[in-house]
Amino acid sequence: MTFKSGNPEVFRLLGEHAGVGLWDCLVVDGDPLGPDSFWSWSSEYRRLTGVTMEEMPDGVRPRSHRYHPDDAEATTAAFLNAVADSGPISRYDINFRMLHGDGAYRWFRAIGNVTHDAAGIATRICGVLIDVHESETAAELQRHANREVKRLAQAHAASQERFRQIAATSPDAIVCTDKNGIITFWNDAATRGLGFTAREMIARNILILVPPDMRSASHHLRRQLMESGKVHELDALHRDGRRISIDISLSTWLEDDEPCFGFIGRDASERKAKEALLADLARRDPLTELPNRAALDYWIEARLAEGSPFCVLMVDLDGFKEVNDTFGHEAGDAALKIAAERMAACLRDGDLLARFGGDEFGIVLTDGDESRAASVAGAVIRTVSLPMEIETMQVAIGASVGIAVAPRDGRHAAALLSAADVALYASKKGGRGCFHRFTPQLRQRAVFNDSIQCQLRRAVSNGEFELFYQPQYHICDHRMIGAEALLRWRHPREGLVAPNSFLPSLERSVFVSHVGDIVLEKACRQAANWRRLAPDFRMAVNLFAVQLRDRNFPGRVSAILARHGLPAAALELELPETLRLHMTADMTAVLSELTEMGVGIALDDFGTGHASLSHLQHIPLTRLKIDRSFVQGMMSSTVDAAAVEAILLIGRRPGASVVAEGIETQEQEEQLLMEGCSVGQGHLFGRPMPASDFAARFLSQSLKHSPSDRPTESILGAEDNAARPGSGQLPPSCLVLDARSLFQ
Repeated sequence: MTFKSGNPEVFRLLGEHAGVGLWDCLVVDGDPLGPDSFWSWSSEYRRLTGVTMEEMPDGVRPRSHRYHPDDAEATTAAFLNAVADSGPISRYDINFRMLHGDGAYRWFRAIGNVTHDAAGIATRICGVLIDVHESETAAELQRHANREVKRLAQAHAASQERFRQIAATSPDAIVCTDKNGIITFWNDAATRGLGFTAREMIARNILILVPPDMRSASHHLRRQLMESGKVHELDALHRDGRRISIDISLSTWLEDDEPCFGFIGRDASERKAKEALLADLARRDPLTELPNRAALDYWIEARLAEGSPFCVLMVDLDGFKEVNDTFGHEAGDAALKIAAERMAACLRDGDLLARFGGDEFGIVLTDGDESRAASVAGAVIRTVSLPMEIETMQVAIGASVGIAVAPRDGRHAAALLSAADVALYASKKGGRGCFHRFTPQLRQRAVFNDSIQCQLRRAVSNGEFELFYQPQYHICDHRMIGAEALLRWRHPREGLVAPNSFLPSLERSVFVSHVGDIVLEKACRQAANWRRLAPDFRMAVNLFAVQLRDRNFPGRVSAILARHGLPAAALELELPETLRLHMTADMTAVLSELTEMGVGIALDDFGTGHASLSHLQHIPLTRLKIDRSFVQGMMSSTVDAAAVEAILLIGRRPGASVVAEGIETQEQEEQLLMEGCSVGQGHLFGRPMPASDFAARFLSQSLKHSPSDRPTESILGAEDNAARPGSGQLPPSCLVLDARSLFQ
């Protein structure tokens, strides 16, 4: 039997007595039959009544339906009368018949005590059940029951002694009083907290601890504590006269039918100190120990309430993600700390530097001087951009800054930070490493960007993206060798949208990787269809940078090729040269895995200033693409002509080749041929066009020739006939997955 209340020792002793069933009830809200009151039954009770533990587990209320119909009303009334009695302890004793587990009624005698609190509310019921069915044993069982009731009283006295022992070692102050407030118990923790000894306080009124200005309300406070049952913070007088704050709760019970009170208190100063610490931690960034976003908001609102102009700067660390990805989070954390220290050195006393989140920081200047804000922004950019020594590594990051002025650009913290963030976005879009001041025009531009993101999401869902194809050909005889897939957006209202109007926004979207995979899937499916007409046809497809950051990307490429029966050599992935600035070891590993599969890798825009010759040693390239700016300028500029010549020289290394982009005139074509460039692409030979137009113009003639008839009339170039027509195997240079061309 497991009892939920009372002293465990008492019920252990009671459980030793066989032949008498015991029960105990912890009464909640004065209703023993209510859903929250808890009844416990001894195993002997179950044996006497013939029920099992499963039939009557602890927690089940008495089952009145088992009483004999002639006894049920009287039995229930006797029990409820004892419960309703407001005396400290009410007793009931009644004989009744109850259905036994064997199906027969037996006579039982129930004797119980109901304990009430000072308000007359029943709090506990305990009692015994005696089987009096056999009259010769009834007298003995009665004596046994009396002994058990007496033992309960003795157990109560024992529990009082245990209370004193527990209170003596409690860290909380425990003070007991009688109904008049005279102190009857005072533990050592009360002495430590309030300075008075037990000898000084026993038999004195507890009002001595109440400050004089609160004594008139002491009865109200006691009643409030009793009714709420919660902990309250109150002031108390220390022995030395100090007022100290105490967290206090009150309990009440009856002794000798008289109400008694127990006060449990603890010094509130420790709690307040912890709360202050937690409040500080809640407003402080644990890494840099700078104020966090919540503190920044609070600070800005406080400054706005003062009414004086001031400046807010939003700072974003350029290149931080690459540091994190390349060198690890520990290096990233160290870089954040160094950047925070450098920014703090650019500020005056009274300025605030806070970590906004991630790699963003907020600065609040003491005044609205925009020239000083510009000066601070420039200093932050310069100092953060200096090389950082982290352990044995040298790390370089940059900073972009957006500036807003209060209250002109915002009258609430959220509006002001939003304005600074809009200006920051303009700085990052403008090339990073610079700062912008907020203007309403920037806000309009940001709203447009948000709008286009929504439209792009709809375009993905509705399938509004499509591919155009531009031919690549042999310059010497104008024979087509493949095509480059270019992404286009057919807007339902605007029609065909220019790529430069939506591609920058698409690259910043969360679904750019999904779009890239769709482009690759469609291009490979189209290439497989066209290779039925031209077995050596190759397709160039462009990559987004985010695809290269995915270590699972080579697996997806392999699956797409297998799905469409396309050999890896029929595809070449092209990288924009600017991607080399952010190339990581993982990205290089992805490229190496692709080349091992047989997929070619091309570098677009080579020579425009971002890559160097040393970069070619680390990227597994199979093709360089001469930027259209050099091709279109080489006829009038010796610098551009020299650039074309140099790129062609580099591209003649083993395993590599060169494609010239942007050929628009016959003169450009003839000059490239003289320089040794054999493959070209541009409007002179064919503009980007839908798949149906491309097939009609460049592939229909393949229907007129079998593979054996095509040595001189093949739409594929001579170099591509190194593989047997129809064999499905191409040399590495025949597969081009072109990234930047996707954006032309």
